[in-house]
Amino acid sequence: MITLNNVVKQYNKKVVLNDISLVIPKGQSVAFTGAMTGELFHIRLVKERKIGLSATFFVALLAVVRNGVIQKYPISKLLLWVMPPVSDVVSWFSNAQYFDV
Repeated sequence: MITLNNVVKQYNKKVVLNDISLVIPKGQSVAFTGAMTGELFHIRLVKERKIGLSATFFVALLAVVRNGVIQKYPISKLLLWVMPPVSDVVSWFSNAQYFDV
């Protein structure tokens, strides 16, 4: 069972004013990116619901694994610069400097 005490023990970085002040802009940018991805594959633009859902899933998955794809296929960097930097955020949070799992 996950308790608040276990979560607090895993996070070993001191919370500073910069972290607190950037919470709202970071959250808003993530929300905006998600909303724009949803609007891109909205039912008015993509008439087939299965295709829209599949495309949304593919874009979200590609956003998370973007850095790995670029390392494997460097030429894909020319196309993947459009993707939001979700993979950078994932790599920041998987850093052992901040979390001890």
